[in-house]
Amino acid sequence: MHITQHELLPFLIERFDEVHELWPLADGWWSQAFSFIAADRKLVVRISRKIRDFQKDVYAYFHFNSPAIVIPEVLETGRFNDEFFYCVTALIEGTPADALIESLNGETRNAAASAILEPLYHIHRVDVSNMKGWGYVNENGVGVGSSWPAFLSSVYNNKNETTWQEFARTSFLDGELFANLHRRMESFYPCLPATKQLLHGDYGFDNLLMNKDPKATAVLDWAEMMLGDEVYDLVHMNEPWRDEEVQFYPIWKKYMDTLQRELPYLGERLQCYRIHYTLMHMHIYTVVNDEEGYAQIAQWARRHLL
Repeated sequence: MHITQHELLPFLIERFDEVHELWPLADGWWSQAFSFIAADRKLVVRISRKIRDFQKDVYAYFHFNSPAIVIPEVLETGRFNDEFFYCVTALIEGTPADALIESLNGETRNAAASAILEPLYHIHRVDVSNMKGWGYVNENGVGVGSSWPAFLSSVYNNKNETTWQEFARTSFLDGELFANLHRRMESFYPCLPATKQLLHGDYGFDNLLMNKDPKATAVLDWAEMMLGDEVYDLVHMNEPWRDEEVQFYPIWKKYMDTLQRELPYLGERLQCYRIHYTLMHMHIYTVVNDEEGYAQIAQWARRHLL
């Protein structure tokens, strides 16, 4: 998707006073974000095909916003045109976490990595005893799965509901590889915890803003919010097929050790979620018709996951 500033500016002028300084912030697979000023107030507008993604931001703001988990206030949501929806939020100043990490080295980078993880610890400690279901939640905070293993087995993509079996029949997705990985993932289910925690689902990167201290200033974009095992968020932060200089898992594990947290079957849980995360990306690359990206992940999966 790609909405231009030329298309967006008249839309904003109709709704806000004294609109100026419209600038692009991010352009991803599923949404775009722009900053702008309206009557001396700094705001952000995002555009997406999925209104539910923005409704989940509303849910997160009203239920989880706190000094430890700062979430931008959602001012309004609605339809942008026949194809897209919009969401306007307050702008919170900060540098995206991935850009901050890239600008640092040595001990300063390690300190920033620890600061990046701090809000995630608080997210995982949110009381979710009144939230029903597992996996991706809807705009009312209800998970789509009847259990955590059931959600994982579904390989549910909340942006496109075409099943992997259908893609295996109609696209470049390798059904035999997918099925073998799926069975391997299911073999780890007896090791998974029965407790449920809040997961951001897309934590870090440009969804976390930091200041120079470094300290988190805001946790953005709750569209991938889930109910499940906290370890899954760590797999997302270091995609298993990439070699990255900063490894968040050892920092997280060290902190858990200081709390004397018991983490049974941790190795098995990590491997289960690495497989699921890989399956999800094989599915997503098929959705966006990126055969080259799919092939790279599939090749890595054959070498490392079976």
